[in-house]
Amino acid sequence: MIRILFIFSTIFILGACSNFTDKTVTNFSSITNESNQKLILSGKDNFSAELTSKDNWETAILKDKSNLKEYKLKRVISGDGIKLSNTEGVSIQFKKNYGFFNPTKNKEIDFEIINSNE
Repeated sequence: MIRILFIFSTIFILGACSNFTDKTVTNFSSITNESNQKLILSGKDNFSAELTSKDNWETAILKDKSNLKEYKLKRVISGDGIKLSNTEGVSIQFKKNYGFFNPTKNKEIDFEIINSNE
């Protein structure tokens, strides 16, 4: 009798776990499926920038409209979302509709993605 209860409870637990899906991955994948991606960014301290990629975010060009600089970035390992950086210490990380930009190692600017994939 105990074995039967154990088997049914194991089947129930395993069956219940298989019904969960991560919907954020589905939403985020819509950004990465196109061959030419473009994100318009807006943030604190009058930060305004355009991030473009032609190779599914393996490399990208960030045009910082606030200080009229352009950065060439490469994808690096990230725990969550997409992170791009260069050898000068400039980095950007984003997911969904928000992220942060590091123009130097000691400065971080939060931003929102106001327009994407156009």
